[in-house]
Amino acid sequence: MVTKSVTTESLVELMVAFSHCVKEGMAVHSTFGELTVAQIRTLVFLKHNPHSPMTSLAKEFHIELPSVTSQVNRLIKQDLVTRESDAHDRRMVRISLTTKGESLLKDAMNERIRHYASILSHLSDDEKKAVSGILQKLITVMNQSYEK
Repeated sequence: MVTKSVTTESLVELMVAFSHCVKEGMAVHSTFGELTVAQIRTLVFLKHNPHSPMTSLAKEFHIELPSVTSQVNRLIKQDLVTRESDAHDRRMVRISLTTKGESLLKDAMNERIRHYASILSHLSDDEKKAVSGILQKLITVMNQSYEK
């Protein structure tokens, strides 16, 4: 068997292809309905950061405040998040998941776990450990490079 040499370019191509597969899987196997990936990411962020100010959302997703406002307004119309003025500073607006938003996110994440468990079942335990270690290292290195 001829082994193709591993170059940075070939790794980047694999990473892009993998990213595409993950996004495709989210679109095909999803209880999120008509939500965009950005809206899903917002729900996940709010799950881990309840009562976040709008400015935190803008900073997290590297977008301007008017774009966050539009996105949040669409989520409010679907009763997935709420917007409240801060008790101490009326100029600050805080966003939280609603019960419906929490439920949708929980159901979708459980579905995602089942979907990926099926895919990962094709890997041996050693392969799973190797992938986990590599992904953890890549995440650490990437986060450190973004902080600079």
